[in-house]
Amino acid sequence: MVFEFVNLTCPVITPSQASQLAHELFGISCIEEPKSLGSCQDANFRIRCHNESGTRLSYVLKVANKSTPQPALDLENKALLQMQAFFKSQVKSEVLAAATDEDSKQVITTFQVPLPQACSSWNSGDDSASEKYIATSIIDGVSHHIRLLSYVEGTVLSDFLHVGVEQLREVGKTAAMFAQGLSYFHHPSSVRKMQWDARISQQVVKALSSSVVDETLREQVTNLCESAWECISPLAPHLRTQVIHGDLAHYNLVAERDPVTAAPRLSGAIDFGDVGEGWVVAELTTALTALLERDTVPVLDQAVAVVAGFHSRFPLTEAEVEAIWPLVSARACVLCVSMCHQIKIDPDNPYNVEEEARDWQLFERVRSIHFAVAEEAFRWAVGLPPSKAVLGAQAWLRHYLQGCSTGAGSRMLPSLLTADVKAAVTLVDLGVLSPALSDGAWLTPEDIKVAVESAAAASSTDSPKSQQLKLLSCQGAENHQKHVVLGAYGEVRLINALSGDCHRAPSCVNLGVEVFLPEGTAVHVPADCVVTAVHAEAGAISLSVEDSTQLEIRLSGIHASVGSVAAGLKIQAGAILGNVRQPSPGELLPSHLRLQVVAVPCHHAAVPCSCPVSASLAWIIMCPNPAPLLGLEASTVQHIHSLHLLSAAALKMKSWSKDDITPGDDLKPVGDALMSRYQSVPRVQEHYFRHPPQIERGWGAHLFDTEGRAYLDVVNNVAVIGHSHPAVTEAATSQLKLLNTNSRFVYEKLGSFAQQIVATMPPGSGLDQVFLVNSGSEATDLAMRLARTYTGRRDVICLEGAYHGITTASDEVSTTLNDNPRSRETRPPWIHLVPMPNMYRGAWTGDDAGSRYADKVRDKVQELQSADKLAHPWYGEPSNRGPAAFIAEPLSGNAGGVELPPGYLSQAYAAVRAAGGVCIADEVQVGYGRLGGTFWGFMEHGVTPDILTMAKAAGNGYPLGFVVTTKAIAEAMALDGSFFSSAGGGPVSCAVGSAVLSTVIKEELQANAEKVGAHLRTRLLELAKAHPQSVGFIHGHGLYMGVEIVEDAASKRPGTAQARAINDRLLELGVVCHATGDYSNVLKVKPPLCFSRENADFFVDTLDLVLTEREPCL
Repeated sequence: MVFEFVNLTCPVITPSQASQLAHELFGISCIEEPKSLGSCQDANFRIRCHNESGTRLSYVLKVANKSTPQPALDLENKALLQMQAFFKSQVKSEVLAAATDEDSKQVITTFQVPLPQACSSWNSGDDSASEKYIATSIIDGVSHHIRLLSYVEGTVLSDFLHVGVEQLREVGKTAAMFAQGLSYFHHPSSVRKMQWDARISQQVVKALSSSVVDETLREQVTNLCESAWECISPLAPHLRTQVIHGDLAHYNLVAERDPVTAAPRLSGAIDFGDVGEGWVVAELTTALTALLERDTVPVLDQAVAVVAGFHSRFPLTEAEVEAIWPLVSARACVLCVSMCHQIKIDPDNPYNVEEEARDWQLFERVRSIHFAVAEEAFRWAVGLPPSKAVLGAQAWLRHYLQGCSTGAGSRMLPSLLTADVKAAVTLVDLGVLSPALSDGAWLTPEDIKVAVESAAAASSTDSPKSQQLKLLSCQGAENHQKHVVLGAYGEVRLINALSGDCHRAPSCVNLGVEVFLPEGTAVHVPADCVVTAVHAEAGAISLSVEDSTQLEIRLSGIHASVGSVAAGLKIQAGAILGNVRQPSPGELLPSHLRLQVVAVPCHHAAVPCSCPVSASLAWIIMCPNPAPLLGLEASTVQHIHSLHLLSAAALKMKSWSKDDITPGDDLKPVGDALMSRYQSVPRVQEHYFRHPPQIERGWGAHLFDTEGRAYLDVVNNVAVIGHSHPAVTEAATSQLKLLNTNSRFVYEKLGSFAQQIVATMPPGSGLDQVFLVNSGSEATDLAMRLARTYTGRRDVICLEGAYHGITTASDEVSTTLNDNPRSRETRPPWIHLVPMPNMYRGAWTGDDAGSRYADKVRDKVQELQSADKLAHPWYGEPSNRGPAAFIAEPLSGNAGGVELPPGYLSQAYAAVRAAGGVCIADEVQVGYGRLGGTFWGFMEHGVTPDILTMAKAAGNGYPLGFVVTTKAIAEAMALDGSFFSSAGGGPVSCAVGSAVLSTVIKEELQANAEKVGAHLRTRLLELAKAHPQSVGFIHGHGLYMGVEIVEDAASKRPGTAQARAINDRLLELGVVCHATGDYSNVLKVKPPLCFSRENADFFVDTLDLVLTEREPCL
């Protein structure tokens, strides 16, 4: 079969020839050598020139293949004019709407899609509209049609490394606008027989598949295309036809990079070379297919986003929705065979070789999703009910359950599940919130087995019938247990959260049900079936139900009966299929039978046992709850999360049977945690991120959300020894069982913990008195009160941009602009600011910076001493002049991990003490070995404070803080009366504090901070060199660092919005990070001290990926 343009090679045109053609035909004088733009069959060049006023202009010179007829080029030009008129009309109507609707203003930008403008030729010889824009020239003895189009500035979407879901929706909307704009367009040459026409894709693959050299690939591409057309053929008569662009692929969509988020914003469309008559839905599937080449967003997520965007502007019919994925699959096949054919006839074209690898990668990604699954996802996205096949499967399961209810129970496990089974079924909780999985108990098969046994034991105490039965120890014929432990359907499982690539959401939604049984338990066939597949090594068998047209039952965890079970075998209901087998090495779950129902068989694509939450609705629709096969109601084995998903889907699918949705009383809407927070918690108590995940679990250096997603925690210096450390859990639990009261009672824990703290102080420092409080703010507040009481003064010197707490006194010395933009202009007169010694942004950054900044402290001390009298003495004589205290962190945390220059702290301390003041070291953020080299930050500077404050890490998240000082200062507190804190120093807080401090020392976390911190700093410095336009400076050391993001490297202009966007993207890739500093542009790097080298590499590699995505496309 012959297709238009199928055997064409690209014209060989040199840049010199292109320059000459532009001048001779269009009067363009090139100011630089024309740049070749890749193409399979035409020669395209970007031309740069100046107009009469000297303005720089750009054009595209298009030399058509020798076989391209002039009417085809006229069709392109006319279609361009049609779309230009359409976009202008849309902009006009939207501007009018915006005059009364503010929300419409955002929509206007969607319609501003620049298109190429055709330029008239000097030698066209005809002033008619058809001839005016098409020139003809003889090149190397061959006649070619040549056009000049304006160049659409920007970057093609395919050059962006990341295209998010929001941008994918915009692609769908753009494709829909082209379908709208061309819906009434007609041209005599629009009926074309091109290889890219979706209507003849089957014929194209048949004609060109011989060009695929690899036999396996040839067979795969042929089979996929045939399967696709089995779906397309009955739908074809119902698919709408009109003129379409035909190639709105990402390489023909132009975008601008958002200056803040760096995300692409669609700004134009090019290449009308494939315009012609075709199916409307093909406008969508062409755009969608090309996007699937990239793997930064899961395939199904990408597809749903594009389809939803298209449907929102150009509603799809049900037949078109059903045809989407078969057409995408057929298009992928056409791309592969066409490129192989093109390489065969034009092997020297480098563009073809590069495209071939991408086409085969795309083919594999498309092939991984079955038509039926994609269809259910798309039906949900556009508000259609599930397919007839799914509804039929659900009806069959309901009918089957009715049969079980009137009979003796389950036909699969007749010895275990009887008519009275409902009272004996227990679900083992393997979800994110499961208390049975504490202390990392989901990471090994042994731990999971304990969780299952615990569920069995708990259930046995509830039912007198089975108190003497043990679930996992029954043997052979003695197996007559009545208690059955099941794994829940639809459960978001923690056991998969840390598996695979943390950049992606894990496959954690369980699509089946497990029955935990002893090895050897007999498994019977539930209904008359045909065996479709047997995987002996995996212990899996697939059955096709005979009285249902498509329903498939998949069983795993069993040994098939030797020699009796094979593909094609018909088995009657009740026959023994096999026995429960021993778990395979590395398998997490103990011995069990697993059931999964598939509504539509998926032959060429794998059916997963679990899936990511984002794809779970489609898969839950495709894989209905198999509980009826066990003689159980669906709600008996269904996890609350699946109910949530089905309920949410039902809101869109009005016609879905209510019988399939049984939401529980505790079912909550999406975002309930955030909404309840908004309703009852003031917005001034901020949360991280624009779209925050709901974090409900932590372990080690990771956090986990309710969707089973694991995030590397780079920001949480509160959990110093790691999240949910068993030592803390045990200490708190044990002490709560004994006593928790206030510190006026005498108990052992208070004194012993205080002695542990004192033991960390430098010998001979005199720091041997400990006050226990509840937080860092309280600690700072108390430290300032101690200093003022001891000195009889009120004035305090502090650093600009430092943070010390939220109480009245601690807030007075907190002047970070990101926390309070007015902080420096609203300080009381007894607070005196000195410059933050910032070696990147400060006034001094040389070797003498320490002395220069210390001069500012000396000047402030002298100013206070020389005053006639202090206007606000703490008490006593106004003539008691000088500072009460100088407070500073040894490394400025909220400033971004800013390191104090050498000599600064020692000189500042000396100046303050010489004037009779005391020195306070705020170690709340940087103490407990976080800086690596020393246990306390002040030790790095060779100084000893008079007062030290500590919190955050002291309790590993439990509210605990303390102040350490000398005996003289502590005893001066008596001038103000006694000290008391209701919860401060209570038995539980002391037990927790002691456990944390002991763990820091026992697990050598200070040494880890030094070792991993050195590696992390080296990697971050390399990162800064690789991205000099984004990273201005690397602050800090140990495991407290800051990555300063700049908008402009030369001016050091802070990249505040950029840092926020970077953190949002890091979150998408599984990293929790946050910005700090006066301008909120420094990424805080202060993870738990159990942070490993691998964690550090993952973080830097991910940040490198994000920064690379943000850089201009080359």
